[in-house]
Amino acid sequence: MKIAPRDITHYCRAPSGDHLWFLLHGADRGLMRERATQIARHFCQDLDDPFQSVTLQGSDVASDAARLSDEVGAYPVFGGERIVRLQGAGTEMLSAVKAALPLLQAGTRLIIEASDTTTRHALVKLAETEKQAASIGCYADESRDIGQLARDIFAKDTISISQDALSLLISRLGSDRMASRSEIEKLALYAGPNGQITSDDIEALLGDSSAQAIDLFMKTVISGDVAGLSPLLAKARQEEIAPILILRQMAGLFRQIYEVRTLIEQGTPAANALSQLRPPVHFKMKPLLSRATSHLNSKNALMLWDKIIKAEADLKSGQIGDVYAHMGQLLLGITLRLRQT
Repeated sequence: MKIAPRDITHYCRAPSGDHLWFLLHGADRGLMRERATQIARHFCQDLDDPFQSVTLQGSDVASDAARLSDEVGAYPVFGGERIVRLQGAGTEMLSAVKAALPLLQAGTRLIIEASDTTTRHALVKLAETEKQAASIGCYADESRDIGQLARDIFAKDTISISQDALSLLISRLGSDRMASRSEIEKLALYAGPNGQITSDDIEALLGDSSAQAIDLFMKTVISGDVAGLSPLLAKARQEEIAPILILRQMAGLFRQIYEVRTLIEQGTPAANALSQLRPPVHFKMKPLLSRATSHLNSKNALMLWDKIIKAEADLKSGQIGDVYAHMGQLLLGITLRLRQT
């Protein structure tokens, strides 16, 4: 059974007792691990108890397919629910999972984390068609997801944050759920119960050199500042700022440009279109976004957004020799495009 994206958060808090196995798949390992642990704890109070919970790796079952069958077929020694967790890329686990499923019984829950799969993968298709399974996509957080995560964490201690400060916070975070949660919890600890978080607080706690450099990259590229790009690329290499982080933020920027251009082409006035972005754009970025949306149509914005996403995927593949040069060529082409338009 496929769990619809809009229902995933609620489902993970209270997974169905009718489901004996759960497949968490996608590219965001932090989010995957968080949701898998949440589901496991719903059924098992002590995940550190070896009689109640066991964790296997994909390499374990790839070399010994019967091991997974043995684990899911074992009865809980002291009663209650037993959790079997399987973590791997995906393909290497497929045969073992197929062999083990007929042995899966009430009292045991199989939770699989497949980090290198798409919705077309055979393991995902299997989970989507099985009545006793739940297929849960775990993909990179979008801005609205990060914003909701922040609001949820701050609400626990009645911490307030303005919309501008929240927009700044979102711009400082990447798309990895675990890393975002860690940074947000750091802010919550700083503010304390019933506290308040301001833009200055975020700049002070999260405004490290990497975040500031990424901001400069975005401003330089959408300004068409070709001369300013070269020193930024050199600085990124020298300070070892991960190109994937830069491209993720850049992808989010061009997604916003595409959304605004689409609204404008549908008849929404430019100023109103920009204000409809959710979460709202930080005030420092509004002039630059306005410029970019006046220079690109939705088709071109979508094309550039797609190129950035593809470049990030290329870097993740591990097959790119010089990742900084690869990123630099892409960003130079985009910057030239925006200077010429």
